[in-house]
Amino acid sequence: MTRRLPCTRSPRTRPTRTRPARTQPPRAGFTLVEVVVATVLLAIAALGVASTATAAAHLAATARALDHASRAIAHVVDSLRSTPCRAIAPGSNTSAAGTVTWSVTPHPGTVAIAARLVPASARVRTTLAEELLLSCE
Repeated sequence: MTRRLPCTRSPRTRPTRTRPARTQPPRAGFTLVEVVVATVLLAIAALGVASTATAAAHLAATARALDHASRAIAHVVDSLRSTPCRAIAPGSNTSAAGTVTWSVTPHPGTVAIAARLVPASARVRTTLAEELLLSCE
């Protein structure tokens, strides 16, 4: 009987199998870089909104002060309109909105009134003026 020797192969001659690479399913969620970028963009947007709100509040306060000043000068002019022409005299009136001064210039059959308001609020930077011509007939 013949004896068989075990078959030995070198590793180089051994057939190799190539397995397909295992692919992992994509993970749900965001990467750290995406979260940081989103946070920075959100912060920039929030600063823009805050800046706009601050500017709007400043403009609203200025408009309110200008409204008070306009009403103060209109009140004085309306009271001068209801006064008889011969009784109108130059003068001034101080209120919370500021100081209203007026001058009177008589003309034949009319009276010219020039009123100026120096505002008390630092928000109103200009002097308001109103001029009118009253008929004295």
